[in-house]
Amino acid sequence: MPQSRRERCLKIADLLEKEYGASHCPLIFHSPFQLLIALILSARTQDECVNRVVRTLFEKYPNAHALSLSDEDDLLQIIKDVTYSEVKVKNLRKTAQIIDQRYGGEVPSDRMTLLSLPGVGSKSVNMLSVEAFGLNAFPVDTHVQRLSYRTGISLSTDVLETEKTLCQFVPANRMKALYRQMIEHGKKCCTSNSPRCEGCCIRLYCETCTPTQKEEQYFWSF
Repeated sequence: MPQSRRERCLKIADLLEKEYGASHCPLIFHSPFQLLIALILSARTQDECVNRVVRTLFEKYPNAHALSLSDEDDLLQIIKDVTYSEVKVKNLRKTAQIIDQRYGGEVPSDRMTLLSLPGVGSKSVNMLSVEAFGLNAFPVDTHVQRLSYRTGISLSTDVLETEKTLCQFVPANRMKALYRQMIEHGKKCCTSNSPRCEGCCIRLYCETCTPTQKEEQYFWSF
């Protein structure tokens, strides 16, 4: 068994890589602006719901200029299935106006500028950095936080502390793949209410599994 949290993290990364390989970004987008909009919509909303919504949204409002001129009632009708849709409508239109008027329709890559946009938080900025700009960062959503805490990689339930820990433990060239794989594992196996521990590829390193489940994983790992 790994002796440190860093070693544990890297072993888990190896197992998730073996299990999931080249995972993909969980959100549908075709430009940095579209990813930004999908991320604003994703707060407290499942990715599957966001992806259904943005198919219609991006067909009608594909860029910052188009969305900045959108009718609020029409926009609300399109995104009505996402959580806090009335608040997000205002954030979407305001963000689109800022991007269109101040930045010529192009999403800036500066972290502090992005954080100043309505409805944009640290996770969204990190996902933009990784997926849109090719920078090194570790987005921490609910799935990443849950896996990190259950496996003892992170000792904190605070996402910013978990992000800091993962950035210390994970080599830069593995961050993009690992965050995607952790999200996929969180959706398929390590769910919040009824985790499928018996089929989990990393349960040997999970601190919430029962001793019997860990022993079974250890026996079959030889």
